Amino acid sequence: MRKRIVSCAMAFLMAFTLMPCAAFAGEASAEGQVESLEAEKPAEDDAFGEGGLDEAFFAEDEDSLIGTLEADEESAAFAVSAVTGIYLDQTHGNDANDGLTKDTAVRTLEKANELANANGTRDIFLASVYQVTGTENWDLGGKTIHRYKLGGYMIELKDASASLTLQNVVIDGAQYSVAAENAAETDSIIKAANGGTIELKSGAILENNKAAQFGSGILANNGVKITMEKELERLRNLRRD
Repeated sequence: MRKRIVSCAMAFLMAFTLMPCAAFAGEASAEGQVESLEAEKPAEDDAFGEGGLDEAFFAEDEDSLIGTLEADEESAAFAVSAVTGIYLDQTHGNDANDGLTKDTAVRTLEKANELANANGTRDIFLASVYQVTGTENWDLGGKTIHRYKLGGYMIELKDASASLTLQNVVIDGAQYSVAAENAAETDSIIKAANGGTIELKSGAILENNKAAQFGSGILANNGVKITMEKELERLRNLRRD
């Protein structure tokens, strides 16, 4: 009986002693598996560079995209800035043209203004005298009409029925890129020798013209009616030699 009790006690002690070992072994095995998995997992920095996954997939691509957009914007800006002005030739032009050269000039001021807006320029080059035969209202939003290899008059009211209203437009009697003091001797900016009506409203300016005879700004005969808003400057640097 005594031996049986001792045997049972020893068996109990052995079982109790082995339990922590099994538990520790299980923990060690689990930890070993975790460590093994972590060891097999590639380091984020190694796989995607120093910045990790976010920078590898987004930062570099974002910089590339931004750089592409900026390059496109610069190219577009250069393309627009390369257009110095739109060519207008009532005699030989065609509104189907692009207006970017003398040979591809447009025919009407309306089309020239439209193309100037589209190309980001504020200059229109007048290559032939522009004849007004009916009622025309020119509001160009502050753009400037220059002579382009054009002597004589720039604008002519054809007869007494012609009417021209100018607003927010500068008509420059000098050739484009020529300093005002070096303007060539020519004729008036506007000729109205057969009557008609001319009105200069806000923002309308006639400037930089040198006439050999008659008026440098407007040649008016036969009852031409001219109206100007008194409080605003309308005529600048007009000379007659």
